[in-house]
Amino acid sequence: MLTLTASGVGFAAMALPVAAAQKPVVQQVKVSLDGQQEGVRVIESNGTSLIAIRDLANSFGIVPEYAKGQIVLNTEVTVELTVGSTAYRVNGEEKAFTIAPYEVAGSVFAPLNELVEALGGTVEKSGSNILIQSFQLAEGEFSSVRWISNDRVLAVREDDHALVLIDTLSKRSTVLIADADAAGLVLSPDGKTGIYTLGNGTVKTINLATGILRTVTKDSSVKTDLVWSADGKTVYFIQGDNQEKLASLNVETGVISKVLEDKVTYKSDLRVSADSKKLLYLVNITGTAKNDSNSTEESLTIDYSTAGTQLVSLELGKADAKPVVLTFDAANKLYPQLLKDGSAAYIRIDPAAADPVGALELVTGANQQKEAALGLDVLEASLNAAGDLLVLGSNKSGLLELHQVQPDGTSKSLSSFSLDLSNAVVSLDGQHTIGTVDGKVVLAAGSSVQYLTK
Repeated sequence: MLTLTASGVGFAAMALPVAAAQKPVVQQVKVSLDGQQEGVRVIESNGTSLIAIRDLANSFGIVPEYAKGQIVLNTEVTVELTVGSTAYRVNGEEKAFTIAPYEVAGSVFAPLNELVEALGGTVEKSGSNILIQSFQLAEGEFSSVRWISNDRVLAVREDDHALVLIDTLSKRSTVLIADADAAGLVLSPDGKTGIYTLGNGTVKTINLATGILRTVTKDSSVKTDLVWSADGKTVYFIQGDNQEKLASLNVETGVISKVLEDKVTYKSDLRVSADSKKLLYLVNITGTAKNDSNSTEESLTIDYSTAGTQLVSLELGKADAKPVVLTFDAANKLYPQLLKDGSAAYIRIDPAAADPVGALELVTGANQQKEAALGLDVLEASLNAAGDLLVLGSNKSGLLELHQVQPDGTSKSLSSFSLDLSNAVVSLDGQHTIGTVDGKVVLAAGSSVQYLTK
């Protein structure tokens, strides 16, 4: 509980700044405090916002006491300030306000940002809105941001590999676990469970509500590119030292079953359809070594004419099903996705082009593909919870645009951003977009952007 006590000289004897002598206008404004709207009084002085200490204290649930100019704020930290003086102390450490606290219309005002931060909180301005948190935002460089529900996201902090849960309404954060292996977890379709592998092949799940870990299997084979079935009962993955197999894991029993063992190495980017009837993945084809009959080092050459990344699909549930190669060109292929109608999509980049740009390719069958006319340099592609294809790209004006694209190539723009947004994901209700800017987690709704970390 934060309490305010006071002692010292009277207010009237204190010297006031020039702005105070000019009778600054007291404005009644609404601020967001931990996600709740509160009414407070503020004034402007030399370009700095000052807040009535009494109003800030009331918003934090505190009854302030004043006496003769000196104010002591006791909470998890101790803040000591004096009316008319820029000097103040936080836990005994000397600091200085940009403007000395002073009295206007019977109330004492102090610099908003500095006072909130002295009390352990943070202040952010979003347009004309003032957003105050009574706590510090999570700090660090973040990546891999994902929605868990309409008001909670999970982000990986690169500094310590921590999985951080962030409430998008209050902006409060909780470290779920700090583990380099867990940082690569894959979320279940209902957002309640994460699954990941250890370096020794062991597979674990983590309950995102309780943090409880469970070992699913101790099988020591290499497992990569885990992906959940829509019902949350099965996880498909690529298996083997050279990523040469496809397998499935029963999450409840831990039983591993073979799906495909065709000796084709370097599979990646595994996807499963919503009806669990099809798998999609990339095969990275390397160059072919050739030499003479004596196998001398001098005669060794590498043929790269067939090298590249190709998209492959596999029907599930058919004993005689064979992989179907969908693409045959040498272009780079990124972010493959399986769409609701069974077709596929990926981002195509031609490395031989003078000015390579990303294009969205829609695939309906083997060597049957067409480019979606989006007018964007496509950067990322993902599916939302409803299975809709979402594409982030840069338009000709340099703005980032988020599009929803149908399997036939028609699209609509959902939002645009003037900031350099990465890892963009739309919320389950379609109302907000989460992403990162320079490693900070941001929440965007229309033109409004809020930082959830610092």
